Amino acid sequence: MKFKKIIPAIILIFALCCVNVYAKTMQFTMGDFNAKVDDGAITSHKMEVAPYTVSGRTLVPVRVVAETFGADVKWINEENKVVITMGDRVISMIIGQAVATVDGKNVTLDVAPVLKNGRTLVPLRFVSETLGFDVEYLPSTEQILITDDPAVYEFNGTKIYLTEYKALYKLNKLLFAQNGYNVTDRDVAAYTATQLMDYAVYDSEAKKWGFGVEPLLYSSIRTEAKNYTSYFDDVLDASWIALLEKDSVTTFLMNFLKLLYEPEASEVEEYRNTVIKDYVAAKHILVTDENLAKDILKQINNGADFDTLMNEYSEDPGLATAPGGYIFTDGQMVKEFEDATKALKIGQVSKIVKTEHGYHIIKRIEISDDYVKNAITNEKIVEHLDDVADKGTAKLDTYTVEQLIELCK
Repeated sequence: MKFKKIIPAIILIFALCCVNVYAKTMQFTMGDFNAKVDDGAITSHKMEVAPYTVSGRTLVPVRVVAETFGADVKWINEENKVVITMGDRVISMIIGQAVATVDGKNVTLDVAPVLKNGRTLVPLRFVSETLGFDVEYLPSTEQILITDDPAVYEFNGTKIYLTEYKALYKLNKLLFAQNGYNVTDRDVAAYTATQLMDYAVYDSEAKKWGFGVEPLLYSSIRTEAKNYTSYFDDVLDASWIALLEKDSVTTFLMNFLKLLYEPEASEVEEYRNTVIKDYVAAKHILVTDENLAKDILKQINNGADFDTLMNEYSEDPGLATAPGGYIFTDGQMVKEFEDATKALKIGQVSKIVKTEHGYHIIKRIEISDDYVKNAITNEKIVEHLDDVADKGTAKLDTYTVEQLIELCK
């Protein structure tokens, strides 16, 4: 997954109201007789009738949804009527009639409830939203998530739910551990919150431009979600789908904005002469064994390809994220590295340079036009999205950071 921070860290301070009950999230899959519920632990519910669609509307067994979320369901046989009661809200529907009664008022339905295999099936979205639940449809897997979660974060109507937060929190915690980062649970919680806040902004902006999930990516989304599910059996698989679909839409948005903000040649030249006029660029091979460094330098002097040796031997942990090298100015690198780079001409390779990190062999490279173009474009994209974030309407939930950590355990 790819993320970019654009929202100020101060927004990570959640409201101080207390929530004592874990939100419930229910997962349906079209044609699947098994529903799943996440209410702190994952449970499965076998249905006698699988969800299916009629005229674009999903029908599901009424008791599975209503009773999972604490509603009461009564069947009045002589009237072919089902009555759902939750708090002060009362919904009644008659089999075959596309009219429901909500608190005594008639409401027209897109699809009438039906009887199938002795079970009453009702329009899922209508019933769920009338009872106050949120419904999210995931096109890549034809899954539906229903939740009574107030949403961890909301931006311009795009909501991020606890089940998505939980999934990404667990993934981040695993990745930090695997990469040897010593971070606290609070650090992971704040980092996860920032990612999902960004996602909400991106998703909202993508919708403004009419972007959705690309059908050609459905298969890869399903495959990637399956991989995540194999690591985390306490997360709904549809939660990964929801995150990956948002990631897919984000990718389309970013590619669009890159085209929208592609700089002119005059902008590239001006950027070189002003913003990065004091910058230099370099690749390097870093090893901790001096004898190995000497051997690598000997190979380079005998005509071996620098990039090939860099990819084979370099112990620099940043190589994966900066395979094209580093671009820096005064004070951004250790002094020995900086001085050695500035002493080189473009294309020239240094002798062995020792720093606190080990032994470096440095090759000074030219700052390419592509780098400059990307730098200009990225600055404009960040400015664009910052402006979207500043002008939008954001809502934080009632979870504290500590509560989120506890709920994700």
